[in-house]
Amino acid sequence: MKKVRTFFLLTALSVLILISVAYWLSAGARDSKVVGRSPSHATYKARERLLNTSKLWSIVKTAKAGATGPISAAAPPELGAGKSLHVSKESSCTSTWGKDSFCDDFLSRTFHQRVAICHNSNDKAEAEQIVCKRSPHSYVMSSCVMENVLLRPSQLYELLAWSDRDARMHASSSPSVQLLNVPGGPTCHDPNAGPLDQCMQRFDPSRLIVEKAVSTASTDTNACKRWVNDTTFVFMSSCCHIYFRFLALYNVYKAILDEGPEGSVQVLRVGESHGHYIFPEFEENIFDSTALQDFEEDAVCFKKVVLSPWSYSSVLFDCKQKPELRGRCYACSGKEKCATSFYYFRKAVLDACGLSDNSSVESSYKNPKQVVIILRKSYKRHSDDDPSKVERVLENGEDFVSALKSDFHGAVVSAIHPEDLPICEQIRYAHGADILVGVHGAGLVHTWWQRDSALLFEVIPNYQTGNPTFQMLTTLTGRNYHSYVMRGGDMSRYMMRLNIPDALNSLHSAIKRR
Repeated sequence: MKKVRTFFLLTALSVLILISVAYWLSAGARDSKVVGRSPSHATYKARERLLNTSKLWSIVKTAKAGATGPISAAAPPELGAGKSLHVSKESSCTSTWGKDSFCDDFLSRTFHQRVAICHNSNDKAEAEQIVCKRSPHSYVMSSCVMENVLLRPSQLYELLAWSDRDARMHASSSPSVQLLNVPGGPTCHDPNAGPLDQCMQRFDPSRLIVEKAVSTASTDTNACKRWVNDTTFVFMSSCCHIYFRFLALYNVYKAILDEGPEGSVQVLRVGESHGHYIFPEFEENIFDSTALQDFEEDAVCFKKVVLSPWSYSSVLFDCKQKPELRGRCYACSGKEKCATSFYYFRKAVLDACGLSDNSSVESSYKNPKQVVIILRKSYKRHSDDDPSKVERVLENGEDFVSALKSDFHGAVVSAIHPEDLPICEQIRYAHGADILVGVHGAGLVHTWWQRDSALLFEVIPNYQTGNPTFQMLTTLTGRNYHSYVMRGGDMSRYMMRLNIPDALNSLHSAIKRR
């Protein structure tokens, strides 16, 4: 009899183990489907990053837990855990800008003035469900954090895609964004998005999401088909312009540094259109992102969502765009400073492309081994563009390349059309360039990845002399910069003829003078 009881106990235990294993495998498969990766791929990426301790991010990716209990309306399944991000400050780093200086206040702290969206009672000390903060130095820059919020992926695309703002706000019968009144959670009494008029641009996607959220609160948590408990940073960029694309990426990256969550995080990408991303693999390597389209459920609920400003509200853009800020920003040189968010973002971008500054080859713009010239060509930046109307194309660009090869005969001179190259190949060329040459245009954002000893030589048409985009970028990131202004001659906005001897004299003068 004892043997029979033992047999039945062992059999029952075996069945329970088999059921548990089957459940675990199905949960893992389901979660990997949600984030758009296979379990083996996720495991490989985690192992690869954990082994490489020299990388900027030290990433600990926990095992995907799947649902913690039976799927029901009361307990929606959770998304598998995101990743824990830890920034290791380099011991050789000098401190950033002086505490409480303009440079520290605007470029480092940035968002620290509260914007009243919720009007909760102070005497009850109730946590606010929406917390927005602005920069005291700009009327277009704010970030917002929302808790217990429902997003409907398909309607969210509609909200962000419509060109007419009022039409966007009333586009869908089912709200694209809703605040959820969760018992015991933060609240938002008498919500009013009006104050955002004073600190956010009209068409900033983050503003649209907050405005939609405050107009559609709900107590129906049963609508949630899936819960995401990790802090979720939303990356939105509808711009194909590569300069603004990197500003949007930087804003999300800086938000992650600023919020500094103790637990794991997710980065949620909203594409240019449903299911379309410009640099999907590159962005995934930076953030390990979860694409919005990967959520198959029609209602996904998030415990905490962080909305960073869009690219037109980046400190880099504001510094160059606002005359009242330019002089103060120029005083914030990033030279020899490796504790700034600009520095760490550069490291993250290089890491995403498998690049580093470690090299046995010593070179600089004074003794260049690599010279790279970016040539513009006719292309469509937006779907309705006329490619023949692309500005600032050098008519004698090939002659300029030949002249550079003749003058720098000891260096490898490469001419590239960035539009023809994968994004990491573009970054690789710029990173290896001792001298990066180009006519004013978005592709010069790649100066960000150059080494400290390198130089950006910008050719500026005279009608662009009031646009210090890349002089500002090189100042704040600590790169070397020199410009040559084109004057006279055949200089239409579309096809320009460069005075090559004069441009080369300017370049050699910069090399000797510095």
